[in-house]
Amino acid sequence: MRKINIIFCFLVLSVYAYAQDYVSISNGYVSVTADKTTGRFSIGEPEDIALTDGFYDEPHFCHCNLYFDGNVYSNQPGIGVGDILIDSVGVYGSGDDEYIFVEWHVGPILGWFHYKLQLPDSLKSMVYMEGLAYNSSLDLHIVGLFQYMDIKVNHNDNPQLYLPTGVFYEEAVFNTYPIPAFYVAFEESLHQDTSFAYSEGVIFGRSGIPIEPMKIAFSNSSRLEINEWNFVSAGEELEDLAVGIWWPLRELEAYEFYQCANYYGGGYPGAQPFVKETHKPIAESFELDTNYPNPFNASTTIPFKIHESGKLKLIILDINGRTINTLVDQNLVPGSYKVVWNCKDEQNIDVPTGVYFCRMESSQESKTKKMILLK
Repeated sequence: MRKINIIFCFLVLSVYAYAQDYVSISNGYVSVTADKTTGRFSIGEPEDIALTDGFYDEPHFCHCNLYFDGNVYSNQPGIGVGDILIDSVGVYGSGDDEYIFVEWHVGPILGWFHYKLQLPDSLKSMVYMEGLAYNSSLDLHIVGLFQYMDIKVNHNDNPQLYLPTGVFYEEAVFNTYPIPAFYVAFEESLHQDTSFAYSEGVIFGRSGIPIEPMKIAFSNSSRLEINEWNFVSAGEELEDLAVGIWWPLRELEAYEFYQCANYYGGGYPGAQPFVKETHKPIAESFELDTNYPNPFNASTTIPFKIHESGKLKLIILDINGRTINTLVDQNLVPGSYKVVWNCKDEQNIDVPTGVYFCRMESSQESKTKKMILLK
């Protein structure tokens, strides 16, 4: 009997600790959980279908950054020059009117993150996410916001990414125009007969908020989650899908507000069959194989196969997306090929140790492989 009592007490304490650490809301269609200490959050469906990593009891994989007068602050430790200071995290309202609020401040800038459930039937599976900043001083300050989400659809950390322009298998970065109005992520391939779960994001938020994002990036979480403000595409293949949204820098005068918003969640009704019916597999014109050896220290061989005649370009990029060398730029006929990179740039100068990318492009598609040079 004594042993049972001890176990029972432990379970009660565990539940109580969870209740103290997190807040959560749900409308039966979508759920949001936020960490009461950091304000980081996770989103999913009540049937335990995750729409971000960490759902539901580890909301540590979605965060926000504040740009403030040339410095970056974040509620993700290790990013920028300091932490966004969380004042309080809680739930306001009840029923379908509930939302999670995160109150924070950095110097004279006071802010709020709101994660709201929606009333209209067409939006019940979506979470409305709003960021606000308020200049409480008499001085002029430059402010901007960045939102990061590590997307996960059910058990898949790298769901199929669909944008209005088609299916994406590689990193995609959009600056100002034409930023896509929405994106869809499927648990399984768009080209299979069934998809068990999907998520959808709408970038521009609700009407009445004139601000639009200045950049959106779909990249691997390993690159995007440590980004502070500036981000340069390296053309990587997507292996763990994440999304970053940059809201533009604004000069806030005394007692002025900054407001931005977007939606994310289980998607609009009818989105899944629409996408599946209108997109078919695209035949590959070439294959880019993994270089060998990798890592390497003097040279590496890059094999590839051509399935359709045409002009192909094979370039080497550094970690910042700059072109280091062009190894192939010509018309090729179908067949198997190999090209050797001798670790030199276009001026025949040795490049330093680091991460590089081999990128092959045709008129219809492009593919990228990561390479590691060790000296």
